[in-house]
Amino acid sequence: MMTLTFSACAEPSLPTIHEPDVITDFTPCEVTYAKDTPSDILSWPEEGHYEARGAYAVWNTAPAEDCEINPTLSDGESAGTQMYITYPSASDSLKTGHGRVADGVFPVIIFAHAKNDRTPVIFDSYKELHNHWASYGFIVVSVDQSAAIGAASASADFQMRSELQIAGLDQIRRLNEDPSSIFFKKVDPEKFVFAGHSRGGTASRLSATSVSGTDGLILLQSVTSDAAGTESASFPSLVVTAGNDTDLDYPVCEPIEDFLEGPYSWVNLNGGIHAYTTDLILERVGDMPEVSRKEQQTITAFFSTAFLHKTFGLNSDWSVSSAAEILFTHAGAEFVENQNLSTAGVFTRWRRMLNSEWVDTFDGLDPDTNLLGGQNQAIGLTAVESATYQPDTNPTVGTFSFSYSLRLIAESTGTYRTEIDELKVSSSWALEARIKGPDSGANLSTFFITLKLDEDRSRR
Repeated sequence: MMTLTFSACAEPSLPTIHEPDVITDFTPCEVTYAKDTPSDILSWPEEGHYEARGAYAVWNTAPAEDCEINPTLSDGESAGTQMYITYPSASDSLKTGHGRVADGVFPVIIFAHAKNDRTPVIFDSYKELHNHWASYGFIVVSVDQSAAIGAASASADFQMRSELQIAGLDQIRRLNEDPSSIFFKKVDPEKFVFAGHSRGGTASRLSATSVSGTDGLILLQSVTSDAAGTESASFPSLVVTAGNDTDLDYPVCEPIEDFLEGPYSWVNLNGGIHAYTTDLILERVGDMPEVSRKEQQTITAFFSTAFLHKTFGLNSDWSVSSAAEILFTHAGAEFVENQNLSTAGVFTRWRRMLNSEWVDTFDGLDPDTNLLGGQNQAIGLTAVESATYQPDTNPTVGTFSFSYSLRLIAESTGTYRTEIDELKVSSSWALEARIKGPDSGANLSTFFITLKLDEDRSRR
């Protein structure tokens, strides 16, 4: 028998976030890229503190509007399209005047941005996140996908974004072989993940399932749509959603979970909104964020960097088990709360093992029976069916997505009990309870689910 108790919790104090000093000894346009400049690696933060900047200084290909040196795609129909590249720098460029890439060979993150009609060109509008990733030893390539805004359909939009993203991967591989490029022999062409925000997340899923050798997938408030195809992702994935997202009305993002066949971690930013993943997109009418932009970006950086550590390794002195703890237990949510990274906290869920069985998906209005044939008892909770139309379709005739969740309807507490009939499992199997946090109402603290399989072993 398993009993889950949900309780409201008090809000923690505002986070204290260190702002780096601004150094202006050199202007960006004065920085040079000589290959023989010295390399200066800073100290790593305390292990597991993925919210802090990494050990590398960071530079990019457009440090100022008047000295932009963005590379462009050199092949295909999209030749000439700009790429904004953020990378680990050999030194603090504004202090030393040198902007060459740090010593080493680095994995690549190919990023796809959101669609925003008010500010169509936003491929360089994720500087905080991209700088953070680069400080941990990643080359981040963001391709301008504004050409997709005029696509004839959602399907054409997603496909065009994906093609541009894949072209960005091809181009950074070409630069890796070009002796005249600052990225010459700096890229590990076989180590890469696709990452994206909103429609860029949808494109990333298409790209990741189209390119062999993909190491992982990072989806930030990603759209799901029939137009995006139904190809399943068999590699590790991280999905980050925002609780107060008005751009993606619940449950547009939820069916993504059904495409994830590999291990994954799902993080819901309580109180977060769609725009705050970027550096500059303004709130929409009706947006009611309960966290600051800085808080949302810090938490996104924390979980995504843990994901990158688990996927590639970051530091020879750090164990990937610290990243796994963040991604596949409640330690990540507890860290956010204990370190006051957010006033609202996060909800997390995950699938660590591929051999698994759902306990319940709450797929109906009657929550009395679970998927394994046992009886449930819900006090102060109910399962509610939700539906929403897909992007770019008429809600009166369009395709609807359905999602189910166990929602808290009591003012403060609720209890859910499930009784599971006898079930024989091998040592390689795990039982998973599919619990989703409420969209509104009481702010829940993290909760633990333990299913005992025998006397000596349990799954959280």
